[in-house]
Amino acid sequence: MRALVRYLIRLRKTDPFYAGYIGMNNIPIVRKLCVAILFGLFAQIAVAEPIPLTSQERAWLDAHPVIQIAPDPDFAPIEYLDENGEYKGIAADYAALIEEKLGIQFTIAKLPNWDTVLEKAQAREVDMFGAATASPQREEYMLFTEPHIRLPGVIITRDDTSGTLTLDDIAGRRVAAVSGYIWFDLIGNDRPNFQMDSTPSLTQGLRDLSFGNLDAIISDAATATRVIRTEGLTNLRIAGDTGYETALAFGVRKDWPELGNLLNKAIATITDEERASILQRWVSLDQDLLSQETLFIIAAGAAVVLLITLGTLGWNRILSQRVAARTRQLDAAQQELLAANVDLEKRVRERTKRLQRALKQLQASQTQLVQSEKMATMGQLVAGVAHEINTPLGYVYNNVQLLTDFVGKVDEQTNACRLLTDLMASTDADDEQISSQFENVQRLTAELTDENGLGETMELVEDSNYGLRQISDLVLSLKDFSRVDRANEDGVDLHQSIEHTLKISHHVTKNTAEIVKSFGEIPKVRCNPSQINQVLLNVLTNACHAIQNGKGHGTILITTEADSDYVYVGIQDDGVGMQKDVGERIFEPFFTTKTSGSGTGLGLSISYNILKQHNAKLRLHSRPGKGTLFKFGLPIKTVDRNADDSDQVDRDNIIDLVAES
Repeated sequence: MRALVRYLIRLRKTDPFYAGYIGMNNIPIVRKLCVAILFGLFAQIAVAEPIPLTSQERAWLDAHPVIQIAPDPDFAPIEYLDENGEYKGIAADYAALIEEKLGIQFTIAKLPNWDTVLEKAQAREVDMFGAATASPQREEYMLFTEPHIRLPGVIITRDDTSGTLTLDDIAGRRVAAVSGYIWFDLIGNDRPNFQMDSTPSLTQGLRDLSFGNLDAIISDAATATRVIRTEGLTNLRIAGDTGYETALAFGVRKDWPELGNLLNKAIATITDEERASILQRWVSLDQDLLSQETLFIIAAGAAVVLLITLGTLGWNRILSQRVAARTRQLDAAQQELLAANVDLEKRVRERTKRLQRALKQLQASQTQLVQSEKMATMGQLVAGVAHEINTPLGYVYNNVQLLTDFVGKVDEQTNACRLLTDLMASTDADDEQISSQFENVQRLTAELTDENGLGETMELVEDSNYGLRQISDLVLSLKDFSRVDRANEDGVDLHQSIEHTLKISHHVTKNTAEIVKSFGEIPKVRCNPSQINQVLLNVLTNACHAIQNGKGHGTILITTEADSDYVYVGIQDDGVGMQKDVGERIFEPFFTTKTSGSGTGLGLSISYNILKQHNAKLRLHSRPGKGTLFKFGLPIKTVDRNADDSDQVDRDNIIDLVAES
């Protein structure tokens, strides 16, 4: 009954017909008296039962006597501004009811559209929303009370469509919602690929739908039905449910949690009768709100209960005293709660410090694990380089030994020639000595000539130079492969990176796979060459292991190509392949299918993170018994690392796994 009277009081202020009725036009004196008794009675009841407030809440209200609401100007019947700029609708009635319950005053910010309302709220130039749905995006700058209006989201189409539709049925079609409305957050958070256009108002959007410029509109049933009826859009229908609803609540600026608590306290006191009265006014638009006969019955009933009410007024005063005493107890309890909060905050700070220390230890452990993987990779490189250097170094060493023997013979011949020259120049030497030494020189010369020493010496020198060039190329490849002192560079030639990696990994691939290269025309890219080399080495090593686990010897195909945005590198083996459950986990840290001690499970995890840091695309295609394709694409244009995640290239969806079981 209280709710009905409050409703009549508000109706008297806003409805011209009812104001005239209360103005005693053509109403018998008995009815006038009954109506007066009705309003007087329930005004007394309303005053007798205020919402109990703490001293802090009263102080806050005293410090904020006027609070500004910014309604959506075109959201009828939920809330709107009429032709006179008056705040009307379901939310407006709830706001008026809150004013009575809390004894506060709301002023209305008359803004042109909902986008402007959101902008003003983010700038804290308005204090409240009258009816809005919470979302993670809005909760960054607003607090939301308990919902006071719930409306399901519906799909509206033309009547030339048939059947019941869902969001899946209209995906990829021309779908729109009012700019700034909650549907973009609710649907977009769950379905990031669902495309929706913005329309400046529901009226404009429904007109575009009616004229064929759109295929569907997302809205709530109440506002959509009102606009369809008002605009006479007879070719539209509600075709299905979105699965979402607008739980409309009061939104409060985030630095005013006190106001949010006060509104929640007031909302909790709103009765079902009060809610029904508000809804009845805006849902039953084609009926008079109250007939004269109904008012007469209500007034007569009020006269009957007046005597009972007079007896209860005294009891209400006693209750008021008890409420005041209870309020004092609550104030004391709140002080204790504040003290407990201070202690809790201290504990939270201490806990936070412990968690920060644990996080630092975890980060240090992660750094050590990554360093261990790098050292393991470096160990493989060093072992491979040592093995590759041994072969040319071995025959250079043998050649040097042969050259040493030959040089000894040349030195012996040189000394014999020097002695012959000395004897021939000496006056004391006889002909026999000279003849003997001459024969010795001839013998040594004949030996060198017969053995083709000079020809073999040139061949040995050429072989030694070839071996030294191989060693030099290997060392230069190792240097270019690592380049640990260099960050991202412009103009990196991926073909050169592949060649360096192949030389470094030759000890792994030479006895396992035939390397086939199919290089296309590709531009240079900006990347960290040492990190990309590490990715290439990890993938090539895994490809060799996959072949060894299968037929023992196979083929690795390395391809390059480019489009307008990316340069792609593909590494495909014909090894054992992998099952789908394995393929879905190969980028997890420490996951490995190798035997214990033969792998850390970090190689591909590090490769994944390197490609993610480079904003790369990655495709993994594997079939058991057929082999695996590992293909990644590096962006040709530099991506801004400070942009939002939505602007990044495949930041969160880097893997396109199509491994088949």
